Amino acid sequence: YYSLRQKDKPDTLYQIPVLGGEPKKILENVSGAISFAPDGEQFVYVKNISLDETALIIANLKGGEERQLASKKLPDL
Repeated sequence: YYSLRQKDKPDTLYQIPVLGGEPKKILENVSGAISFAPDGEQFVYVKNISLDETALIIANLKGGEERQLASKKLPDL
């Protein structure tokens, strides 16, 4: 798995086979590292909701089904 950052586009998570081949796009708007559940079927990541809010998301690896676990807004200055 790797994340690709391109100018003016959201960060995108890809999966690439160990023995080579074409990368498979998994999910967009993934910020930072991901972590897998012990069964390897789900993963958790941070998603930028807006400029002042981020969320911790859990998603199914095969279906992309997402569920928000928590969110945080930056404090008003």
